[in-house]
Amino acid sequence: MNLKSVSLGDVKTLAKRLCSHTRDVTFPLTHSSALNVVSAMLGYRNYNTLRAQYSESQKSKEPVKKHNDCSDMESFLSRVFDLNKICGANMQSIYLPAFCAAQFSSTETSVVNALKSLGRHFILVDAWGKSERDIYSAIIGKSVKTISLGWRATREQLLLNDTIVVLSGISQSTINKKVGFVRGLIKTLDDAHFENIIPAGNLIFIDSPSFLEKNWDVIGAYFAVSGPAYYMT
Repeated sequence: MNLKSVSLGDVKTLAKRLCSHTRDVTFPLTHSSALNVVSAMLGYRNYNTLRAQYSESQKSKEPVKKHNDCSDMESFLSRVFDLNKICGANMQSIYLPAFCAAQFSSTETSVVNALKSLGRHFILVDAWGKSERDIYSAIIGKSVKTISLGWRATREQLLLNDTIVVLSGISQSTINKKVGFVRGLIKTLDDAHFENIIPAGNLIFIDSPSFLEKNWDVIGAYFAVSGPAYYMT
């Protein structure tokens, strides 16, 4: 409030009202009593009435905020990445459930846009119909002769490179032991602190909720899970 804008007449009026409203008040005034007194001087029944009316008037002035799925996704990913850096141990990978082909596609788009906005280097691997060796090749960017060589190269990629590996549709791959494959990857990050390594990268899985539900006892504890309601319209 700019007191210089209050006229002399207003000052006299307020002074008279203050005397009138505080005549039966025991001094010193408490903060709540003072708020009620000033509110009454302004013509309101009490401070709560004034505050309610002010809040209602402010709501009408606020612009309608549009839902931004990219910013929601960005916020979620950034929070998990930051927590992993702070903790250094028991790192969490990310699981984003998708219920249908359209949601797989829209989630992939949201993740890609969010990672670009965060300035993170990433590799997006479409695992649908792919073998374990194919997936390793996609992660490291070159073909591998054996699964064993692919695993070692992928492990090195996860531990030593600042890269986010996004795996979409592992449940639809041709890997025989899918949950074992997933657990092997996430345990690589989770156990890195035993080697005094804090991985700069992270793992993001986009897959069906049923895959996580069926295998929750094996892999659930290692995931930060966010569903469509958090980041999609």
